[in-house]
Amino acid sequence: MSKKINSIIILLILFIYLAFSSGSAQICSNLIVTEKVKEKVTPEAYIKKDEPTAIYIEGNPDPVLKIEDLPKQFPPHIQHPKGARFPDTRFNLVSLSPDAQRIAFSCGLVHNWVGLYELNSKKIDVITWLFDTPIDQILWSPNSKHFAFTFGAPSGACIVEIIGFKQKNKEPYRTNIWSSGIRNPVLISDLRWSKDGESLQFETQKYEIKNLKIKIIEDEQAKTITLKAIEKETMKEAPKKEKVKKTKYKDPH
Repeated sequence: MSKKINSIIILLILFIYLAFSSGSAQICSNLIVTEKVKEKVTPEAYIKKDEPTAIYIEGNPDPVLKIEDLPKQFPPHIQHPKGARFPDTRFNLVSLSPDAQRIAFSCGLVHNWVGLYELNSKKIDVITWLFDTPIDQILWSPNSKHFAFTFGAPSGACIVEIIGFKQKNKEPYRTNIWSSGIRNPVLISDLRWSKDGESLQFETQKYEIKNLKIKIIEDEQAKTITLKAIEKETMKEAPKKEKVKKTKYKDPH
């Protein structure tokens, strides 16, 4: 009889152990799934090589922006040669903000421009237009509050511009610009934002061209651009008029 009781006790202990083990495994499995959800990455925007006239976002088979949606004329704030045609031939670079609200892109063939597209409002902003100049890189800050782009100007300078958004109306505007200087060609590489999105860092290398090949002359110290404070649009109060005391005129004689 005691042997049967012992066997029953052993079976119960084994059953409890197996139940506990499976439960623990399920909990661990749930934790792993939860961690995977937390690590979900924002989908990327891209341009098809055989179809550079449309921008797509991963997971969406339909284009979110087509070349025919772009403006056909230069906006008033963009200076350009008289009679020049606004370039709208093809997309070159595209970058989706981490919050998936905006797309920064470059467009053109010989002459290029940088644009911004808001996915919700379908609004398109022309940030800048560059004569005979391709855009090299576009990179969003982790907090989606800024994006940077680089290009080599015809003057020989290499330039980094950072675009932010005004607090009141969310209009884009240039917050910072860095230039290597006229006739000082450099290569810009490893463009990267700080984790808090408050500064941009990159490497530069001086180079020269010999026999149609680029030769690195010198590695320079890493550069850091610390962002300016976002422009505050506050209404200034009109200065108060001081009250002037009137005095009666007295004849000195």
